[in-house]
Amino acid sequence: MCEDTYDTGTREVKIFIALGKIWSNVRKTISGKSGFEVSCENAVAGVRGTIYRMNVEGDKYALVKVYEGEVSVAAPVTKLEQKHSITGAPKSVPVPTAIAGPKPVSMNEWIYIIKSMQQIMIKADGNAEEPKEFIAEEEIDGWVAWNKARDKKY
Repeated sequence: MCEDTYDTGTREVKIFIALGKIWSNVRKTISGKSGFEVSCENAVAGVRGTIYRMNVEGDKYALVKVYEGEVSVAAPVTKLEQKHSITGAPKSVPVPTAIAGPKPVSMNEWIYIIKSMQQIMIKADGNAEEPKEFIAEEEIDGWVAWNKARDKKY
């Protein structure tokens, strides 16, 4: 999905990848009001001014590798949050009630900032491993080399 809003000068690009690989070379916009987001079933990666990739394997594991810049990687919106999002006609609001106090954050509620030459693996169950560094020369394959060559052309 790509959404242009010319009257406000914004552009939002949201891509969902079910299976496969995507290479993203996202340049910063002059206005700073644009967004670029790649998501899969287990994670959402949002950026501006960065080079990164996301791989989604058949077993639903997702891998995000950042070559340049920073990427915010987070758990996707849960079904509960989607259920309570504000859409449609106004509805009556229930009277206030007591709510539970603070609770530990589950592994499915996380967000990481992945920096240049770091990667993060998101498991099929939605749990994320700790980010770690990688060495670009050790993981170069034909697909990565092809994308890097295209980046230099443009």
